[in-house]
Amino acid sequence: MQSANSKIILIISCVIFFALGSLTAVNGPLLAEFAQLNHTTLTEIGVIFTALFAGALISQLAAGPLSDRIGQKPVLIVGVALMVVGIVSYTFTRVYLLTLLFALLAGFGHGAVDLGGNVLIARVFKNRSVSALNLLNLFFGLGAFVGPALVSFALKTWDTGLPAVWISASLLAVSGVWLLRTRVDEEAPAAQPGSA
Repeated sequence: MQSANSKIILIISCVIFFALGSLTAVNGPLLAEFAQLNHTTLTEIGVIFTALFAGALISQLAAGPLSDRIGQKPVLIVGVALMVVGIVSYTFTRVYLLTLLFALLAGFGHGAVDLGGNVLIARVFKNRSVSALNLLNLFFGLGAFVGPALVSFALKTWDTGLPAVWISASLLAVSGVWLLRTRVDEEAPAAQPGSA
């Protein structure tokens, strides 16, 4: 039987993954607007996807060993912060190279959130990790479905799709703060052979 605290961690993680899915999916519908804001072509601004995924790959390589040392919660919190700062910043910058730099930063956050969230849930729900991880990633999918719809709503309401990013990033930030204030019981490290 899972504790109430474990259920809260699952709820927070599902909200984080919902926001992560939304933030991942809004970039495609916003590509033309990003190109216009950066005074560049659609082809050139498409490199933000390369920056995002390169950042995610690099951070996942680093986040695994780091989470073994300091735990999943700090990795997840730092990932949330990097993702929010990176993705919100590249909605405001009007300099192409700076936009790519912020996209790379958002990618670092994305990779850390993805890895940290999955490992955290797998450890908190050791006996039911498959169903808990399925639920977590279902929320990512729901976010990815809602994100483009949010862009469409923002375009009709404000003539810009950028509020979709700000709304999703706000949800991610609030969830990160909620997780920061929640106690997480980390799995005790395995005893080393020959240790007393």
